[in-house]
Amino acid sequence: LGIPIACIAAVGWEVYKRVSQTTQFAAFLCHHKGGAGSLGRFIKLIMGKHSASNIFYDSDQLEDLDLIFEVVRARTKTLVILLSPEVQKRMWCAGEIVSAH
Repeated sequence: LGIPIACIAAVGWEVYKRVSQTTQFAAFLCHHKGGAGSLGRFIKLIMGKHSASNIFYDSDQLEDLDLIFEVVRARTKTLVILLSPEVQKRMWCAGEIVSAH
């Protein structure tokens, strides 16, 4: 009786983890601060006025920067890349782009 209950509990836990891990951000703004920082802030403000969804802008989420690639990978629905010449040269931006799938 103990093994079947343990199996059912394990399956239930996995299902719960998958269902409860919902998207936290509708969009993640990938940008280079020097090349498009002001534009990123403006886009976040415009998106916020027209949507009730959360938008990830790294300057507003400084406590999560250690987990930024995990946020892009698992908790973001759409990656928005603000293309500027500098975004292609920054390792953080490259990591964010590669992490999104």
